[in-house]
Amino acid sequence: MKKKLEDIAIVMNADLDHVAVAKENIPMGCELEYKGKFIKINNLIKQGHRFALVDIKEYEFVRQYGYPFGQSKGILKGEPITVANIKNMLPQTNIKDFKGPEETTFKSQYLEKTFLGYVRKNGAVGTRNYYLVVPTSMCASETALQVALNMDNNGENPQKYPNIDGIVAIPNTEGCGCDSTLQIDRFMRVLKGYICHPNVGGCLIMDLGCEQTNYEKMHEYLKDTVKEALKPIDWITIQESGG
Repeated sequence: MKKKLEDIAIVMNADLDHVAVAKENIPMGCELEYKGKFIKINNLIKQGHRFALVDIKEYEFVRQYGYPFGQSKGILKGEPITVANIKNMLPQTNIKDFKGPEETTFKSQYLEKTFLGYVRKNGAVGTRNYYLVVPTSMCASETALQVALNMDNNGENPQKYPNIDGIVAIPNTEGCGCDSTLQIDRFMRVLKGYICHPNVGGCLIMDLGCEQTNYEKMHEYLKDTVKEALKPIDWITIQESGG
């Protein structure tokens, strides 16, 4: 089956993009005409998913809207873009290296502007300063929620800690009773994202003690993050604390 790519997919930036987005399910074996050539689809591309317009070499950054959003592990033309063939990594950039058609205007308009925010010790910048209570599993979630509510509703805390915008828990249903490999890895990556967020000034990580994501597992996963984040990170195990 042959079709014009434009009929069933969208390319955001025809000059720079490596990928297109399917407007409908595209079956395996379909050949799409694009810029005078044909792209053979190697796997089913589901509606709303990306696929490669060209071969993307390993370590090359993959572009959409003209900008990189990940690093290729080696992707062939016509293949879907998935977590299996792309790394969640972006190129390092510096605003000082910006080169544009109106560089002088850009610098005068934006580089001298400031805003009220928090510069973290690792260079990240946030606009809020929240303290986070992070349960590592469903088993610790209710306790973490009660701790955060109690601290946030304490009328004395705003006076004692005026630099803190709020105390927030992130209760969840993960960390135990589930697959111990990919699902656990994804869950820990999500928690890491919350902990490292520049709007978080510090956090308390709370585990029950017997779950798959207990202190031993989480601390090993996050130990480098703790060093990189350079923010106050405390731990508590409910079972070791007496319930």
